[in-house]
Amino acid sequence: VLSSAIGTSRIVEVKGGWREWAALFVAVVASPGAMKTPAAKVARRPAFARQRDLGGAYAEEKEEWKREMREWEVERRNAQKAGEPAPEEPQAPSMSRCVASDTTVEALVSILEENPRGLLVHKDELTGWVRGMDQYKGGKGSDRQHWLSFWSGDEVVVDRKSRQGEPIIVARPFVSLFGGIQPSMLSELGAGAEDGLMDRFLYCYPAPRHVRFTDDEVSEDAEEEYAALYEKLADLRLATDDHGDPNPRPLKLTRRARDLFAATVDSLGAEVLEPGFPSRLEGVWSKLRGYLARLSLV
Repeated sequence: VLSSAIGTSRIVEVKGGWREWAALFVAVVASPGAMKTPAAKVARRPAFARQRDLGGAYAEEKEEWKREMREWEVERRNAQKAGEPAPEEPQAPSMSRCVASDTTVEALVSILEENPRGLLVHKDELTGWVRGMDQYKGGKGSDRQHWLSFWSGDEVVVDRKSRQGEPIIVARPFVSLFGGIQPSMLSELGAGAEDGLMDRFLYCYPAPRHVRFTDDEVSEDAEEEYAALYEKLADLRLATDDHGDPNPRPLKLTRRARDLFAATVDSLGAEVLEPGFPSRLEGVWSKLRGYLARLSLV
């Protein structure tokens, strides 16, 4: 949630040519009844509260636009009668977004086009998210490839019939994704594809425990401080380039941080070369280098 607040406003520069966004793909692996949903509800609350505020602002802008349209219609008719050029039509407002849940890749790219800072995407059940990919294209679409691009921050191009041949191009897409999944359904993330999508997730796999009633609760102070931190990050200035694309402010590692980073990366590389290291985890370990930088940025 906090990584989505940062969005494309900041980027960490490990060295020349190596930069990482704050984007995270996170999966909470737990059985039904393990309280995944209540915990996620608390975590995402600041983002959804901001979205409600954005929705309220949009409603006001829409009412103002309707008023301007009525005035424009009168002016247009008057100009037509006088044989003069019609005045410029007021542009309809669009709702700013910071979260999304149930959306197709095509719809998500459209949202990102209007919201260059990026989005938090929450999926209550990641199994349904995977099964829903390309469901309207007979399983022959490119949804998984687009999600790989979202993780990497690579340019995304989507063609839509409704755009009459004009593609949607998002130069620097930013999506932080999190959701829950049951242990028995983990293989669904792979879906038989060797494309590395599974390797891009960070998995939280809490040990099973007997759920008992407890008087413990999240304090109001903790929730308020967390919400304030989210708002502070979400208010970081987003610079753009001449094309209107995000131009994030790069943050560099201190000498001490760089030394720690190098030592950890070297350690990860050494683990992969150890006898008996599972080949199926090589892709995962390679992504951990980038995640170390991303988590450092957050």
